[in-house]
Amino acid sequence: MIKFCNVDIVRGNKSILENVSFTVSKGEKCVITGSSGCGKTSLLLAVMGFCSIPKGILKINGTELTIQTLNIVRSQIAYISQEPVLGSGNVLEAIMLPFGFKANKNIKPEISKIKETLGKFGLSNDILKKRCVDVSGGEKQRIVIARAFLMNKSIFMADEVTTGLDTGNASIVRDFLGLPDLTVLSVSHDPFWIEKQQSVYKIENGKLMRV
Repeated sequence: MIKFCNVDIVRGNKSILENVSFTVSKGEKCVITGSSGCGKTSLLLAVMGFCSIPKGILKINGTELTIQTLNIVRSQIAYISQEPVLGSGNVLEAIMLPFGFKANKNIKPEISKIKETLGKFGLSNDILKKRCVDVSGGEKQRIVIARAFLMNKSIFMADEVTTGLDTGNASIVRDFLGLPDLTVLSVSHDPFWIEKQQSVYKIENGKLMRV
């Protein structure tokens, strides 16, 4: 669950949003809409602790986001940006990178599980050998989502994740992030994505309102 209670969001030295209050329940799919530059991405980044919150309380699964709890909160969340960065190595190395950390060593996947998961996202086994710099933007998005799945993430921050995907692959991503066990807070202009969400909010003039 994600809960905003009278939250102000500041990015850099600029006030982005004021008095934000809403809740995304466990398993709920929620989307934020609004014009470019209105603060949609900043709202997602605030959940990850990348924007300042000078006022209000933000809780993830009952844990208040603070400097002390930042790592605990981030460990529960997968953030899928509009332009994911995988690194300079190959795709297999990018997928395996988080599993080298102590917190994830006990869930390190077998290569067979990795291949099976990539297949669910329309990606062939051959992509594992590709250099990350040679992978398309749409492929990167699906790789990052597949990696989060392998890490057993249950909360997804999704920023325009269907941008750059063809109809078939966009449908694959929508179906996966629509699974009932996943809690999804997203940003999107895609009408097909918005239509599938249970809750729709719009940002206008620095305020968040339910549509």
